[in-house]
Amino acid sequence: MKKRILSLVLALSMMISLFPVSALAQTPGGGAAEMAEENGEMKGTTGSITINNSGVPVTDGLDIDSDGNYIGTNWKYDADGEGTLTLMSGTWNLANQNAVKCYVAIDEKATVAGGTFENTVWNEADGKISGGTFKKAVSNKGTITGGIFVGVDLENTSVINYDTGKITGGVFENNVTNGDSGDEEISASITGGLFKAKVQNKAASAAITGGVFVTIPTGSGTIANGYTLTTSGRTSKFLYAADGKEIDLGKSVYVIPNDTDALKVACDGVSNWDVADDSGTYALTNWDGVMLKPDGSFTLNPDKISGTTLTFTVSTTPVTPDPELVLADGVPDTSEEHAKKKTVGGKTIYYGDGWEYDGNTLKLNPVSEKRIHTKQ
Repeated sequence: MKKRILSLVLALSMMISLFPVSALAQTPGGGAAEMAEENGEMKGTTGSITINNSGVPVTDGLDIDSDGNYIGTNWKYDADGEGTLTLMSGTWNLANQNAVKCYVAIDEKATVAGGTFENTVWNEADGKISGGTFKKAVSNKGTITGGIFVGVDLENTSVINYDTGKITGGVFENNVTNGDSGDEEISASITGGLFKAKVQNKAASAAITGGVFVTIPTGSGTIANGYTLTTSGRTSKFLYAADGKEIDLGKSVYVIPNDTDALKVACDGVSNWDVADDSGTYALTNWDGVMLKPDGSFTLNPDKISGTTLTFTVSTTPVTPDPELVLADGVPDTSEEHAKKKTVGGKTIYYGDGWEYDGNTLKLNPVSEKRIHTKQ
């Protein structure tokens, strides 16, 4: 009896070892479990697509619906004309696939996270683009949070932002239209991203409230106030960080402040900078008009900026080191000798090397071992 049971177990193990890996990865609903890559196929969260050398989906073995579409798992393909691939739900990253050369429609429950798309893309309401490279125009009614938008058609247009379309991030190499002049009851918006060509509001209800621009946005609707940043010097320039890269913006850029689009100012052999607004000149590292990040990049704090032009020059202002924490009667000594101060949200914050104090709470955030001094 024991030998018979052992034989059955061994036979079952051999059968399982012969199954393809994709069969073992299937979820109960028939979609593929989320995987980075398997046998050349890039997986979405609920399906898979293989793009062939012609730039269209492989449809071998797929059913055809009453409209003539090939039906995949959470996607379909209409082969008429140049073809249209519709992503119906899930997150799709085609970064390791062939470039997609057919039209693409992104439905309300779908997200494109990567890939190269060489034809027109329609991002429908509640659809999302978070990554990828788009060679032709994108019609956006959903949300764009990232990606590179080249736009070599439609008079060099990267994106047309229609209806409820939202742009919160991404790099736009060519023109962007925000809103449709034929529809004044829309809420198209731009709140962030890098725009390297013209940006125009074309509806009274469209809004541009954040972003980094090579040229100042124009048009109707709401366009928030911004600042022109300039620098001089043979090699000085502004840099914009996106997708792990730093993009050279040259010596001048226009910024409508937000909390996400960070810049750097750079020059060969220079680490310290002065910045001047209408009220004076300050060391960049000690100025409340910017919010510095650990990597040296910054965003603007408009509440602390005077005027609309900021000029960055190589620093001649001494940068004083942040003072070490000194306690007096059990609380931080906030005298000018032992503390720096800044204003955050209308409240005075005293700070130094690895510490902050708002008058009530002492926060310690040292990056290395520190010694606390007690004032005698």
